[in-house]
Amino acid sequence: MKRRLLLFFAAIGAVVILWALFGGQTHRFTLADGTTLTVHAVSAGVSNRYCFGNPAKRLAAKLPWPWAQKSAANAVLTAPVDGRTNLVIWVTYRGTAPRAGRPFRFRCVHDGGTNEFAFNGITKYGLPSGEAGAAFYTAFWPRRSKRLTLQALEEDAPPGAKPLWEVRVANPLPLDYPQWEPEVLPACRTVENVTICLEQLVPSETRLAARSAWPPLDAEAVRARLRVTRGGQPDDDWEICGVCFRDALGQRFQQLRRLKSRSNAGMHDLDFVLPLLAGERAGKLGVAFVRAQGFPTNELFALPELELPAAGQHVSKTLRTNSPFGEVSIHVIAHTIHVIAHNYGFDVSVLNRQPPGHDLAASDARWFQPLAATDDRGRSYSFAAFGPLDDIGSATFHRIRVSADAKRLLLTLAVTRMILVEYTVGRESMTRPK
Repeated sequence: MKRRLLLFFAAIGAVVILWALFGGQTHRFTLADGTTLTVHAVSAGVSNRYCFGNPAKRLAAKLPWPWAQKSAANAVLTAPVDGRTNLVIWVTYRGTAPRAGRPFRFRCVHDGGTNEFAFNGITKYGLPSGEAGAAFYTAFWPRRSKRLTLQALEEDAPPGAKPLWEVRVANPLPLDYPQWEPEVLPACRTVENVTICLEQLVPSETRLAARSAWPPLDAEAVRARLRVTRGGQPDDDWEICGVCFRDALGQRFQQLRRLKSRSNAGMHDLDFVLPLLAGERAGKLGVAFVRAQGFPTNELFALPELELPAAGQHVSKTLRTNSPFGEVSIHVIAHTIHVIAHNYGFDVSVLNRQPPGHDLAASDARWFQPLAATDDRGRSYSFAAFGPLDDIGSATFHRIRVSADAKRLLLTLAVTRMILVEYTVGRESMTRPK
């Protein structure tokens, strides 16, 4: 019996090794400039690596011992790990390889329809074969589909353009997912004594910077019209600080501040893109609100006093204070406005960066808001916001101009609670002009 088990496991091991060495089908293409491109594999996972070497190196790359990994290292390419499940296309170039650090356009034909995506890319030059290896990867892809046709496109290719090359593969990570249904609008959510209603979704005519940040590339620009009331009356104490979206495939996106919104008499118009794949009926739209005024006293904090710089100098300092919600810190930069021996005052900027990895859906989510500053002579200054400074909108500048005879500043910061409301919406939710 033991001998049979040993033979069985030995046979399984042999099959695994033979597949690692010789399994899989490659696809070879000749590009317009004569470069030979070979598609070796498509994989999916949180951690993705591939060995482009000969059979001995591919076997070594699968062994756990350091000496084996070292012998295969010059043929191994690892896709960056970002904690998400990425779809990765592994290719080699004999000739001109693509430059990494820019998005690569792919059209994906799948069971639900067709979408265009921007894949990230990483390139490794000088493989033992003399080729360059590349990995194209994305965390947003049609996971429900059993097969995928991936078509590489020119960066500025018009709609319907012929692909540079294409490959049809089986979904490397097929799973069953539910199909969500959109809810009827208007839909209302009440948090404590504040009611927020999504009244309507309509096509947006605004050109959105967020379009390139949320996939797919062909996502539709949408305007959400929301109403905020308290006791049945319009409530103007709130503003939108972020938006997020998640689909039935487990894919989730969020942005802080990097969006266009307008408000008046409790009404808010929010422009965003609807990152819904073809064939998906609905996803969960989340909108985060924070107080814009009327802060309760337990949300207001004074930061340590800031010494203003001498004439012609500047100061850059991180101010910290403790709160019931954890440590609060902001970075302050102050410099004198000095022209031809005359001091015109101080330009004080507060870099307001939200906590890294800020999750809008977290129950303890808080928003940092610099409100005002008071100098040593008792004069008050109100901050004006500028920004955002990064692609996810998590950092903004707030600025004030301080009088020339001031010596010190005391800054007041609001650490206010976020309210996240979520609605199930889809293309069927849209009200379109007739």
